[in-house]
Amino acid sequence: MAGKTDQEWQDILRGINVEVNRFTYRWIPANVNEKISIKSYGDCRSFTYEKLERMFAEEFPAERMGFASCQTETGEAHAVLLVQFGKELWCADNRNQWVHDYRRTPYNWDWIPKHLMALIN
Repeated sequence: MAGKTDQEWQDILRGINVEVNRFTYRWIPANVNEKISIKSYGDCRSFTYEKLERMFAEEFPAERMGFASCQTETGEAHAVLLVQFGKELWCADNRNQWVHDYRRTPYNWDWIPKHLMALIN
């Protein structure tokens, strides 16, 4: 992992989450499949994709990251980036500047990649 400790990776993820979350949020129709330019605006999917790309650029292992889908407190569909550290999956979310274990979020989880669940179970 490019010689970094989990603590260093967590700090990188926190920085990426804060930086990307500064972009303007705008809902994108679900049937739009092209990559949205996060430089101008995006929705939770494009925020998640941007965070994933930035972690790749830092050379974080792909097998320790993935998109997940959930429902917010109001039942709205939502997407986040989950990143595995030890026995925890950390949630990088455009609705929150804090990055922490996914179980500490207010979400109902629809789908978490199996390869990530296998790492923490």
